[in-house]
Amino acid sequence: MSTVIPQLPATKWLGYGVDMTACTPLDINSVISAIKRDVQIIETQREQRYSVVDIGGIDYNVPRCVAVAQDVKSSQGTYVTYPSGSDAYSAFQSDGNAAVRYLAISATGTAAMAVRKALSDKNQFAFYSFNNGNYTAGLRNYLDLLNESKLVEAVKALPSPFPRAPSASDINAYKAFFDKFGTHVVINTMYGARFQLAVWADRSNGDVNNNFPRNVAAQFRGIASDGSYDEAVFDEQQYQAFRVLNQFLVSVQGGDPELAKKLTADPMNYELYKEWTATVAANPDIINFTTSELWVLIRDAADRDLATRANDLQDAFEYIMSSHEEVNTLVVFDIDARSDWAEVGLLTPSASISDKVYSAPKVPELVHSPTKIRWLNRLKGTSSGRQIITFGFINDGSPVDFCISLGKGKANIILEGLTFTQSAQGESAWSTKIFYQARVSPVSEISASVRWLNLR
Repeated sequence: MSTVIPQLPATKWLGYGVDMTACTPLDINSVISAIKRDVQIIETQREQRYSVVDIGGIDYNVPRCVAVAQDVKSSQGTYVTYPSGSDAYSAFQSDGNAAVRYLAISATGTAAMAVRKALSDKNQFAFYSFNNGNYTAGLRNYLDLLNESKLVEAVKALPSPFPRAPSASDINAYKAFFDKFGTHVVINTMYGARFQLAVWADRSNGDVNNNFPRNVAAQFRGIASDGSYDEAVFDEQQYQAFRVLNQFLVSVQGGDPELAKKLTADPMNYELYKEWTATVAANPDIINFTTSELWVLIRDAADRDLATRANDLQDAFEYIMSSHEEVNTLVVFDIDARSDWAEVGLLTPSASISDKVYSAPKVPELVHSPTKIRWLNRLKGTSSGRQIITFGFINDGSPVDFCISLGKGKANIILEGLTFTQSAQGESAWSTKIFYQARVSPVSEISASVRWLNLR
């Protein structure tokens, strides 16, 4: 009886594009959601030669265009805080290993523009990561595998050269291209186990700013600080303000899958975290990507019609990433009568929630900050009826990530005609569902047609 040798897991990422105009490089799941699976830019499946590589006692089929290295040194990330996005970005740029420790994707070259965008100066930041590297898998000698036919067909439809003063139509054409093919291409992956934490908070409250490192250490019950934290912070008024202002991203990759799932859902459980860290040698998963710019790859293309369009793609990417356009997208938060509380959290640090709530709930128990809207029913045991809250997501027009949390019942977010739903039966006090790459309005102003009125 013959045994089928599995493909190396990294081959499902290598050679695919990722749209760096539309992802948050602080979070592995946000990056994964921005990877473009429809077209492989570097077609590894065209490689006819394979070898068998043993990784952790398991044999894998590895294309000859992929190099595997198992002598990986883990780069541990200590708990660090920065008073502003600029300070965080400067630290990442000056320390070449910082991106590997704290980010989900390489931050070199033009990819660093996505990091700078995420690290907004309106926020302060904290980072922590526990890393256990297992192996890396990267492309080699791959230029002959470039998917030139698909790319040249698409670039011919783009305006050329990219205009110095592009119209909305010009910009949208390039955005559509990047949405299909990506702006960068995955050329290297790292597998292992990682607990990755990024926390940010608006800098508008001086007391919160002064206590930000203490607050984060306490909020996560010492996970980022070897189990030590100041419990007195929980009784401080500024900590209550911090809880309203802050937002965080947590991802748990590798190790025992059940423990990783539980820790993702309960990332403030120090004992659970320690239990998971004891399993990190098993079940390596994707923990980091390295990319190359798409335009760098096509400059060496055999098809000159394709190669000559490299500068257009680079110019378009840099223009889009440098845009200071402010788009305000109408959001409808629809909470059913069974719920006793519900929250929407904005998980894209370059975006924010509007200062104004356009329609207030019937029972005005509302927490409102740049990162979250939370409704509470303080009438214990009494239904307050259906609640509809409207507000705006404000950003540069790129997709956003957000979550819906609640204890029981159902809540919907309605965004650009799409409905995102989370429901819970009340088995736990807190149930969260994350939605990635949600489209926002293509225009700068909220439409005068207030469609949410039809929900009443």
